[in-house]
Amino acid sequence: MTFSTELLVGCIALPAVIAFIAAWASGRIAGTGDVAATTSPWNRTGAAALVAATGWCLAMLASLATGYHFSESDQSFSAWVLDDEVWRSIIAPLFVLVLAACGMFAVTEPWNGWRMLLVGLGSTWLAFMVLPTGDGWVDTLPLHRTWFALVVASVLLNTASFQSLHRSGAGSWLLLVGLAGLGPAMLLTALNYAAPAQWCLAAISATLACQIVVTLRGAATLPSRVVSAVFYPLAGAIAALTTTSRFYTWEDYPAWLYAVALFAPTCIAVTDFPIRRRPWWLRVPVAAMIAGLLIGVCVWQLLLTVDDTSW
Repeated sequence: MTFSTELLVGCIALPAVIAFIAAWASGRIAGTGDVAATTSPWNRTGAAALVAATGWCLAMLASLATGYHFSESDQSFSAWVLDDEVWRSIIAPLFVLVLAACGMFAVTEPWNGWRMLLVGLGSTWLAFMVLPTGDGWVDTLPLHRTWFALVVASVLLNTASFQSLHRSGAGSWLLLVGLAGLGPAMLLTALNYAAPAQWCLAAISATLACQIVVTLRGAATLPSRVVSAVFYPLAGAIAALTTTSRFYTWEDYPAWLYAVALFAPTCIAVTDFPIRRRPWWLRVPVAAMIAGLLIGVCVWQLLLTVDDTSW
């Protein structure tokens, strides 16, 4: 099998198909009723959100499985995932973040606290798993404390931002914000390390498939609001892939570039906050403009700015 076949199957087609099926199934589970305020996540809408978010993570897992197949490794799949390439092992914390998705429609206490506890635990575990350790990484140890805090802060703030957008009626285009958040991470990984860049491409493919389901279902329907629950593991993927790009590079990129990559969804949500009660035809262009600005600045820094001292 060629590299192009692996890229097409494992990073584009398979993740998209799995995420699409799960998102469509979650919409069928949710039905067409109203979201009920409840103290328990174990209701129809909670189950539907859980299916959508789990499907997104399974799409990412399938992409890893395809990479394992093409690698022809002698290790077992679990050993391969937990090997020296620490970015693969973050799939487990992503599933913890998935558990928080089932409570996104439980808008009363005490589930709000439990949901944020799950997000906190997931983000902490994610930060622990994604930071490389061992003899070959001794020189990076001074960076670990800072980046541990950045990963946790990124997941928490981006999750809160996604949730704020969702509750303000942006469910129909929320995943487009997630795609914009993956943009800087994709640029950073693609320029430094191909393997996590392929996985980032799988995340983009799976998220785009979910957005297609949202569009097909109709912007204002309950199924569309439920599918948007994939933002929980998506926030974790953005933080993990950006962190991977920092530790698997010899380039000395400016700190603000990583800040943009880590907190792009939060930046979009902050600019949307003053106009959150305005119609979608105003909010969407503003969000698109901010997203384009953030990605454009990253492209300028990474592709158009040449450091003569590196030659």
